[in-house]
Amino acid sequence: MKLAVFLGDLRETDVGGFTFQDEVLRALIEWAPHSRHSLVACGKASPRLVASLAKAGIEYLPFSTFLSNRTRRFFATAFEDLWLLLRACGRRSRFDRELRRNGIHMVWFVTPFYETTDLPYIYTVWDLQHRIQPWFPEVSANGRWLFRERMMRQMIQRAYATIAPNQAGVDEVRRYYGVSAERVVALAHPTPEFALRPPASADAPRICDSHYVFYPAQFVAHKNHVAVLRAIRRLQDLHGRELSVVFVGPDGGNLAHVRAQAQKLGIADRVHFPGFVSRERLAQLYREAFALVYPSFFGPENLPPLEAMALGTPVLASRVDGATEQFGDAARLFDPLDYDQIANLLDELLRDPGAREALVRRGLERAAAWTTRDYVVGAMKIVDSFERIRDCWPESSGASGR
Repeated sequence: MKLAVFLGDLRETDVGGFTFQDEVLRALIEWAPHSRHSLVACGKASPRLVASLAKAGIEYLPFSTFLSNRTRRFFATAFEDLWLLLRACGRRSRFDRELRRNGIHMVWFVTPFYETTDLPYIYTVWDLQHRIQPWFPEVSANGRWLFRERMMRQMIQRAYATIAPNQAGVDEVRRYYGVSAERVVALAHPTPEFALRPPASADAPRICDSHYVFYPAQFVAHKNHVAVLRAIRRLQDLHGRELSVVFVGPDGGNLAHVRAQAQKLGIADRVHFPGFVSRERLAQLYREAFALVYPSFFGPENLPPLEAMALGTPVLASRVDGATEQFGDAARLFDPLDYDQIANLLDELLRDPGAREALVRRGLERAAAWTTRDYVVGAMKIVDSFERIRDCWPESSGASGR
């Protein structure tokens, strides 16, 4: 079969999403010689990536919507009925027409970013938090909730298979969208290769000479940066210990609020905001950190704790659905609203270096257990399972759409 692998319009500042897609593409390039399917990368790609794809025998089909996410939300909301009518009359999307002209049999949407198609496809879901915690502005404000819900409903219910990150994710897909068990596959997020095989040290000066906790995340409400600040304040008040904090990541609209909270708590001089950093600098910050504190409200899986584990940093993370399945005993879990609990866990690691080292060892083992290659092999098994089904209709079937 000829499989189109769709590349979402992601940039480095999209942090976890970009890292995930970039790692999967790298693994696909390595895997391509072993696949019996013809692979076509579809979307936006840099000249360097196009050259790498060609070297691996993967075709490249450039495609761009030329529309921002906000514009797409508007059109999806305002003209959904009209678009359905056009499709019923045989009008296909530009994306669909491009795929059919290139003989594509199936599409794999590697990330939740998608384009409308009537071809069979595999869809990837990272989370359904707009359903579970719809009060956060980043999944609800300015039409985002409605856009997400229509996107998920449309894509999941029509997919040949939906990839969820773990069993908690599978259960959420089935609960909210009513699809059968055999159509949802759990594939754990792999540990990024840059953390398993880290680049050379950035050799940049340390941000602070004292111990610090680290939290790499975009500044949006659900990332719960405030919990780190309040836990650091409680650590000082309850145990007389001072730790610094390093936050890295782009501003999603909440940075000013986090800065104000640090000032209000009287710890602003110990809180550092380097902004967006390179992977080399990121790896260095992980290595130098006393611990990763990851208090995000969202699950069911998250990448930064895996990166931290691979780079020898102990992990304290939120006890969200899916966290125990993802981390096992390689992380200490906490209630993201219990600041005293976070402070007590940090105090325990400060008092007992042996406990910290044991957590580091378990983290290294956990991070190495599931790689991006494993993830790609799992996805290709889904493609393999569709091959005989696709033999049931001709290449030209349905091609009369304009």
